[in-house]
Amino acid sequence: MKQTKENMSLEMNTLKKKYGNEIVRVVEGDIVKRVLKKTWTDTKDAMFTTIRPDKSIFKTPLLHTINLMMENKLRYEAELDPSWKQVIGYCVLRKGNEIFVTHRLNNSGEQRLVGAYSCGTGGHATNGERVADSISRELEEEVGVTDNMIIGKILKGYILDESTSVNSVHLGLVYEVTLNTKDIRCIEQEKLTGEWMTIDDFLVLYKEGKLESWSALVAQNLFGAEANE
Repeated sequence: MKQTKENMSLEMNTLKKKYGNEIVRVVEGDIVKRVLKKTWTDTKDAMFTTIRPDKSIFKTPLLHTINLMMENKLRYEAELDPSWKQVIGYCVLRKGNEIFVTHRLNNSGEQRLVGAYSCGTGGHATNGERVADSISRELEEEVGVTDNMIIGKILKGYILDESTSVNSVHLGLVYEVTLNTKDIRCIEQEKLTGEWMTIDDFLVLYKEGKLESWSALVAQNLFGAEANE
């Protein structure tokens, strides 16, 4: 047990050097687990149900609860505490039958995901942000998408996957974001490359096992890929 504590202390120090005083928005894991299944839950099913004294039923969307109950936490602490889930907007950028797919290079800041392909653009909610604010900021910072490029934005589902240490401290809010242009690119080109591809071509990456885990869940739940492929 003593060695375990020492290892955790060393890891905490490493993360503190990496993230400094960066703040992320988190929500209690016990709250979201009341309505979310593992690993994917459709938006329509992510509801808190209350029975009023008159026996009428009132349903509250999980997104509303998240926006109300998010708290600020130092990222280096949050990375080691799965009882809190870091809120991640995970946006599938789409135009017609094509989606924007990125590939993590060796210089990617998240070394645990290097080499994987992803259909999700976005990232953490940070100090004081609501989910919608974080999505707008992240899309502009990562791929140059501004609000006037967006035709529609729909929350399709939630990812709660505790199968790995990385996933266990995050909560994914998966949005389908429809654009009126394909004129976008990865801003940090030393870390990510990006390209538009058809959904069929994206599913080929899934069959070949080249997607990061959250993108594999999107392939299954939004695009009909078989989980046992």
